[in-house]
Amino acid sequence: MERYRLFMAMSQKDDSHLIHNKLNDITKRIQKEKNDIKKAMIELNKTAYHLYSLSSDYYRWSYLSDVNLALNEVESVLNLFDDTLRNLLDIISYAKVNSLHPELITPEQLHKVIRQIEDHGKDLEFPIPIDSARIEKLSNLADISLGYHDDNLIFHVNIPLLEKHITNLYKMHPLPIPQNLQGIYIATSIRPRWKYIAINEHSKVYSFLNEDDLQNCKHDKRRKVCPKKHMMIEMSSKADCEYLLLHKPSLVNFSECDVVITHEKRDTWIHLDSVNGWLYSLKENHSLLITCEKGMTYVILKGAGILQFKPKCQAKYRDISITQQEGIGESVQYFYMPHVSLNISILDPKLPEKVNLVLQSMTEEYLDDSTEIDMKEIQRRYDQLTEETSTDKLHKYTTYGSLLTLLILMIFAGIAIFIIYKLNEQYRFEIPQKTNSPIQVNVSTQSLNEMEQ
Repeated sequence: MERYRLFMAMSQKDDSHLIHNKLNDITKRIQKEKNDIKKAMIELNKTAYHLYSLSSDYYRWSYLSDVNLALNEVESVLNLFDDTLRNLLDIISYAKVNSLHPELITPEQLHKVIRQIEDHGKDLEFPIPIDSARIEKLSNLADISLGYHDDNLIFHVNIPLLEKHITNLYKMHPLPIPQNLQGIYIATSIRPRWKYIAINEHSKVYSFLNEDDLQNCKHDKRRKVCPKKHMMIEMSSKADCEYLLLHKPSLVNFSECDVVITHEKRDTWIHLDSVNGWLYSLKENHSLLITCEKGMTYVILKGAGILQFKPKCQAKYRDISITQQEGIGESVQYFYMPHVSLNISILDPKLPEKVNLVLQSMTEEYLDDSTEIDMKEIQRRYDQLTEETSTDKLHKYTTYGSLLTLLILMIFAGIAIFIIYKLNEQYRFEIPQKTNSPIQVNVSTQSLNEMEQ
């Protein structure tokens, strides 16, 4: 406005046309300014609108971001519950089949338990070493049970602790050993009281087990874990036959065993998993053909022993074929003969005579191939037969003696009667008519009585 007043003052001196031109110019300039202001207002309104829109989007996206974050947290919690529930169901499913789930006990918790056992267990140890301790490795050895109490699910895991010194388990095979006693074929074997014997060399004790006991044992790839349910017997010179023959084989110990006799005439073959071989007992000598990739060879087998040969080889005799499946090291063949002779005639020189006598006295029903007669029964039957034979001889002797005595008495009686008859004929006694004479009767009776005596 100040510029306008100044311009009006100046225009008074100028010409009108100049003023008119100037006014037009000012008018144009004002109009231009108005247009520019309008354009600026339009742009400002546009900018304000954009600014408002931008602010709304920010808050909206910020809200959505917060909502998504909350939903993600809820989803994470739900996933955690879902995983926990699934793991719990898996743990329960594992426990129902007596198996341990890896999530049941963490390795850190298990390591803590093992360290406590190592610190306090003097003669006991954990079944697996601490450096490889994972709970799933104990599935074959542990027992697990489930319980529910006061809204708590309880898992009870029973892990056996093992003795530090290993106990060796032996299976005893009563192998029949062929015997040839004066032309009569029999087979003898030692009858063990139990099928298995467990020996702890460190503790110097042993015990006996049967098949039922082994059913209660746990096992992994390396060993069996068995509870102690039988008495432990100390090793001594008065130990059982099975232990003495294993550790101190001798003829004296063999004589204390329960030896049985059978009529088993068939060859016996028993596969031994521990040595991957065959335990055999043969009635007669056999030529065994062993065929391998590099050739074949003949081996003469006799008596009893253990046969081993390389894998993928085949042994054959008669109509029997034996194939070796697994390797046994570098050995081609290995034969084992018992360290103690099982020739029962060594135990008793009269044993062949006793066996022959007893077998001949037995009926056909006792001569079955599966019938077993122990040595005590042989001795009892032999004593009984000997006693019956002695009694029979005594009875015959008594009978013959009685008959001979009676015959002698009859001869003497005949002689006496003949003498009396001759005396009566020579002296011709006059016998009174009375038959009840005491003198005559007494004399005659006395003579007969004396002869009879």
